[in-house]
Amino acid sequence: MYNSNSEINKLASEVHKGHRKRVIERFVNFGFDSFAEHEVLEMLLFYSIPRKNTNPIAHKLVSQFGSLKNVFNAELSELTKAGLTENSAVLIKAIPELVRIYTTPSVKNLVIDSIEKAKKLFVSKYVNVTVEQIWLACLDSSMRVINCEMICSGDRDSVKINARRIAEIALKYNCCNAFLAHNHPSGQAMVSNEDIASTQNLVSVLRSLDIKLVDHIIVTEKTAISMKEMGHFSVFEM
Repeated sequence: MYNSNSEINKLASEVHKGHRKRVIERFVNFGFDSFAEHEVLEMLLFYSIPRKNTNPIAHKLVSQFGSLKNVFNAELSELTKAGLTENSAVLIKAIPELVRIYTTPSVKNLVIDSIEKAKKLFVSKYVNVTVEQIWLACLDSSMRVINCEMICSGDRDSVKINARRIAEIALKYNCCNAFLAHNHPSGQAMVSNEDIASTQNLVSVLRSLDIKLVDHIIVTEKTAISMKEMGHFSVFEM
């Protein structure tokens, strides 16, 4: 029996559609709990690679980068170098950003009247962030958040605290109180001498503007620490 190329392609297309349908139904019914890491990526790529088997592509990426999390954290250029189109690479990079937005508490009417609340707010800002970033929360006299934004971004090991820029933003929102945060992507939950010196300088600059720096939170992948709880602010406030 002879099968033409068109018949073979049609059969392959039907098998391909059937597989995708089963994968999607499995997700709809049970979520990702029963999926292997490469299967999660395989299904995600359905939506940027409509006419190709994404299973081997997903296998290759997870194997090459070591884990699904590492695939999501890879640079856009690394993903395209691994063989993905720009559309597929952008889709993958969008996932961590969506997670961060989804898990970030709304700052509308948020009152930060405890260090734990400050930690919770800033931890959500650093979901899947692999470089050091500085965030500033501006609050009114009732400790209600007026604005919370990223001030600057550095590399994996450092970011410079620019006291002048922070002061400009604090004045822009006419705040009375402020919380500062930065992260340590390397995972070290400790305060460096540079952290202490730059924070002391910032406390002094903001104090001259009648703005109180309430705390400086340092976030790692697994925890968050407060410089105030560790006793550093008692020296700054003398």
